[in-house]
Amino acid sequence: MYHSINEIIDYKLIAKDGEFGKCNDFLFEDRPWIVRYMVAETGGFLNRQKVLIPLVELEKPDRSTQLFHIDLTKQQIEESPSLSENEPVSRQYERISYLYFGWPAHWAEDELENTASTPSGVFRKQENAQESVDKESSLRSVKEVTGYHVDATDGKVGSVNDFIVDDNIWAIRYLVVDIGNSVKDKKVLLAPDWVNT
Repeated sequence: MYHSINEIIDYKLIAKDGEFGKCNDFLFEDRPWIVRYMVAETGGFLNRQKVLIPLVELEKPDRSTQLFHIDLTKQQIEESPSLSENEPVSRQYERISYLYFGWPAHWAEDELENTASTPSGVFRKQENAQESVDKESSLRSVKEVTGYHVDATDGKVGSVNDFIVDDNIWAIRYLVVDIGNSVKDKKVLLAPDWVNT
């Protein structure tokens, strides 16, 4: 099913043993336009922290209840590597996170290709897995990219307003671009293949 990503942000998160926080953001790669993680916000006002949840641990979001069920316990989530607020996600952090949850990294060798049963998306086999690990992460935040200007070949046309994602494989199918003005509101769908980042 296709979902607006911005609609899912702020959904409550339900672990195997109860509610533990809310969906704060999503991180994606703009090549091949795949969402890799949900950013979960846990804890109360004074001890709030953010952690990355690999999408393989998520069930599909429930629009009617605005809940996300996660196949982990609260303890597993609370003890997972904490995400620094002010720094980009490094490949090293991704590696630690994947090792903690016991999942193969999305850049690892011998990954399955094009499998709908693997929610973290379409993987490609690397010639040298260690070389890939050593590279910097190319993850982008949905919240950060929302609002970016969109330029056509003949000038500015609008700004990114939202993303439409296929929650079977967490592939971004469309960017929602606001091309309206202060008088008229107009949005169009832009296929990621048309975008040069």
